[in-house]
Amino acid sequence: MSFEEKFVFNLDWYDEQASIIRKYILYYHPVQNEIEMYDVFNKRIFLKRIEIPGLRIEDLYIGAKVTILSRVFKVTDYADLRTRNRFEQNRGRTFAMIKPHAYQNFGKILDAISASGFEISKLKMSKFTN
Repeated sequence: MSFEEKFVFNLDWYDEQASIIRKYILYYHPVQNEIEMYDVFNKRIFLKRIEIPGLRIEDLYIGAKVTILSRVFKVTDYADLRTRNRFEQNRGRTFAMIKPHAYQNFGKILDAISASGFEISKLKMSKFTN
């Protein structure tokens, strides 16, 4: 029995008709470029193993939006430690804070960050009090 590499991700899909967020687990098989999905709430297979031609391994990261069979899913987390270790080793994280005196140049700062090749994944504006 040979070992087949696969990666596991947690996905969210917003169901507009029911106004709820549905949770899924995505299994990605990079060699065959195939996926399968599991519905967490209903505890059953949502999508049997199928090839998705437009999906690449580079498209799967936390915060990414992927389209699978006309539904837009958001990747919320890695579902297992092996997948987390594989993807986190290639991606570093940096925390940056823009101080109030630079607020007028906020857009220019964000443009410079993006132009330098960095990806802004979690942007949060906060007001600190004494």
